[in-house]
Amino acid sequence: MLYFSNMSKDALIKINSYLKDPKQRKTLLVRTVVSSTAVEGVHLDPEDLEDFDKHIKSDVSAKSSRLRR
Repeated sequence: MLYFSNMSKDALIKINSYLKDPKQRKTLLVRTVVSSTAVEGVHLDPEDLEDFDKHIKSDVSAKSSRLRR
C-alpha cells in the first residue's frame, strides 16, 4: 500500500513531458501500438493506424449526429 500512497493524483498526460506535446504523444502512441501488436503476432504499419483513427472518428461523428436528432 505504501507504493500507491506516493503516486501522484494528477493525470499522466499533465505530468509526463513526453505526453504534453500532441504531435509527440501521437507518435509515441502509434509506436507503442505497433510494437505491442507485433508481440501478439499482428503486424501493423503506422498507416494502418491512421486509417483506423479516421474510421473511428467518422463513426463517432455519425453516431453523435444521429443522437442529436
